[in-house]
Amino acid sequence: MFKNWLLKLACAYYAFVFGRKWGVKWYGYTLDADVVSWQDYLAVARFETGDLKSSLYQRANNAYGMRVPKKRRWFGNGEDNNYSTYSSVWWSVRDFFEWLDYFGFADFYKKQQGPNAVLTSGVNDLVYFMKSKNYFEADLNQYSDGVNYYVEKYIDEKNPLTSAVLLLLMPSIVWLAWKFYKKKKLPI
Repeated sequence: MFKNWLLKLACAYYAFVFGRKWGVKWYGYTLDADVVSWQDYLAVARFETGDLKSSLYQRANNAYGMRVPKKRRWFGNGEDNNYSTYSSVWWSVRDFFEWLDYFGFADFYKKQQGPNAVLTSGVNDLVYFMKSKNYFEADLNQYSDGVNYYVEKYIDEKNPLTSAVLLLLMPSIVWLAWKFYKKKKLPI
């Protein structure tokens, strides 16, 4: 249960941190409905892990089916049949966002929308980007339908109370992360 809560928290945190890096315009903590939200990244993890029940997720903390990279920065601590293992799901989420950043997730939108664009797409565009970078082998529509199933199944996580709780926790999380980063214990 703690692992699943930590996964949600990490999705919210890195959506915020990388969103700032990528130029996402935030409206308080709530994003415009068309922007990829932390719940959408969580839906991808739920789809990849069969609703957080896969053996890879359970034994290796791998929430996204990430493989060990050959070139980019990596946040894993081992390997299991060429899949990354992580000390916690926090690092799995961090590694997924590193993958998105490495392959130019923000530039993907800016090229489509012009030089003054911000990220204004939803979960389907996230899935399209992932497919364009060969993240998964499945049919685009099947994968998109699977992720959207989890977006809809857990729609209660999009309610204002959940966002409000995370909004209240976010300053503390950012402060703690910064303290760890300054001590070289948490690469952001």
